[in-house]
Amino acid sequence: MGVLAKGSPLDTCLARLSVLSYNLLAPLYVRPVDERTGTVQPFAAFEWAEPAAQRLEWAVRQPKLAAELTASRADLICLQEVQYEAAPDGTFALPAWLQLDGYEAHVPAQRELSDIAARNFRVLRCGAAIGNAILVRRERLTVVDSAKPANTRVQLLVRGREGGALHALLPTAVACVHLDAKDEEQRVKAVLRCLELATVMGTRELIVCGDMNSECLPGSCLGAFFDGAPPPTREELKRECASALRLEGVEGAVATPSEEQLAGWMALHKSVVESCRAQRIRLARVPTGGTRAAYAHGATSGPCVQWQLDHIFYTPRTLELSSHWQTLEADPESSAAGLPSLTCPSDHLPVAATFAPHAPAVLPNDKRQELLSRVDELVAQQVRERADLVALLEEEGRAVAAADGETAGDSSKNIDENKAGSTKKKKRGPPSPAMQAFLRSRRERERALKAEQRQEREELILSLGDVHLDAVEEHVGSATAWCASV
Repeated sequence: MGVLAKGSPLDTCLARLSVLSYNLLAPLYVRPVDERTGTVQPFAAFEWAEPAAQRLEWAVRQPKLAAELTASRADLICLQEVQYEAAPDGTFALPAWLQLDGYEAHVPAQRELSDIAARNFRVLRCGAAIGNAILVRRERLTVVDSAKPANTRVQLLVRGREGGALHALLPTAVACVHLDAKDEEQRVKAVLRCLELATVMGTRELIVCGDMNSECLPGSCLGAFFDGAPPPTREELKRECASALRLEGVEGAVATPSEEQLAGWMALHKSVVESCRAQRIRLARVPTGGTRAAYAHGATSGPCVQWQLDHIFYTPRTLELSSHWQTLEADPESSAAGLPSLTCPSDHLPVAATFAPHAPAVLPNDKRQELLSRVDELVAQQVRERADLVALLEEEGRAVAAADGETAGDSSKNIDENKAGSTKKKKRGPPSPAMQAFLRSRRERERALKAEQRQEREELILSLGDVHLDAVEEHVGSATAWCASV
């Protein structure tokens, strides 16, 4: 895997898919007065960014941003904090400077843009619409489908153009996100929604990129999306829980979360693992570093500290990471001065990566047949077990009925519904205590066998790797549905 200088062209190998993600820092969000407080919010004050005329002015930043995007030559440009232009009729359009030659733009719905514009007018006294956008390089990619877009999530299904250099790229969902700044549960829900939409689009291949507002470290709930990572330690879970809740101890030290807070955090972490397993979408993270440099939370003076908040997640099943841009580890001046800096025109550094598309691995035919034989044998064994239990229960039911002084035919009426007979039906009394006990026992044993057989199927599925699961699902359909169909 190669590490490229930030700003390097991403199209040096035409057979690779390139992705760029950039939070542009909308001009509206630079030192606006919040109507709720009458002051500039600390996160928007950029007190370190002086001289402001060189580091914050839109007239200075916008040409630099445009030059970076154009020079990247990325196949997919995923943008956050795009400030849309308002038309006289009240609609919003992508600004002209982002209508790059050779790209088609995919943007939020007008209703979504109108809603955020109304919010910004209430809070900031400026009705500008801010949202995400995806720019797709037309000569390289075809857009197959799109999900209903939101301001903070635009998601498409793309594939390589037939006969083009990216012909090996299978239909792949691409989501550009800007996640909640304060709530890990909301961040998790947003990424899970990307997985769900990919499934609806008919693919398990996915790229999710953007400003995640999380460092995605071990112990974080967003970190639970990454396949193959070792389970986090309790200390890692406590650290990330405290960090996400911004708990502070004595003299600014990170406090320990309460048992209730930690239990909720662990439950959320577990839900991510289970959801990824159920949807069979396994993600990895491009190993980028710090992308934001600013004063520490709550501080009004330096030094500046770093966070890795911007990420690219991808499915290694069909995408092999080839290279990525350097981040703040290669820019000590911006790290010390904070962002925006003289060399970076936004408060976030861009992240970019290239991928070699490939077909998913498959099991050799002999291994596949061996695995499917195991599946078929398990199904046949479970069918026999259920039939044996039915026969045993029928025999026991007849015995109980006989002990009650009833015929075998009458006992079946006690066990099942009354069958149609004469037009006049004799009123029946309740089953005997012995029959009631048998009926309870029958239900319990049927439930127990069903639970046991479901567990057997789940244990088999959990023991399998990705290519093995592919073979099983081609044979029986959804693994989740198969386990539940006992």
